[in-house]
Amino acid sequence: MVTVRILVPRLGVQSDIDFIIDTGSVTSLINPPGQRRLGISALRHFAGQQAAVSRGLGGRHPHYPEPCDLFFHAHDGGYEHLQETIRFARPSVSNADLPSLLGIYVLRNFRFTFDPRIGLATLETP
Repeated sequence: MVTVRILVPRLGVQSDIDFIIDTGSVTSLINPPGQRRLGISALRHFAGQQAAVSRGLGGRHPHYPEPCDLFFHAHDGGYEHLQETIRFARPSVSNADLPSLLGIYVLRNFRFTFDPRIGLATLETP
């Protein structure tokens, strides 16, 4: 898991969200548990917007793309900042308890290393 501070400028909300790194996805997705941490509901905050649909494990999944600021904790106590479009999943029975997913496209900005001896993954700037 990677903890990322997510800021949704249009909604004026931010929170730390735990993501699973999904190297099989080119996009990132915040499922309902992450949305609750932000204090938002995709159905309420994206009402009136047309949902996009993506395909993944389990079939087709409606979501709402939203520009976000991502802040990764750095070793020096600061943050690495990225601006990316994150997808907010439309709540359903199948994703009600799923973790949020950080897609491989975000990792292109970092060197990803994993130390299996201690089970630690790190993201470092190249």
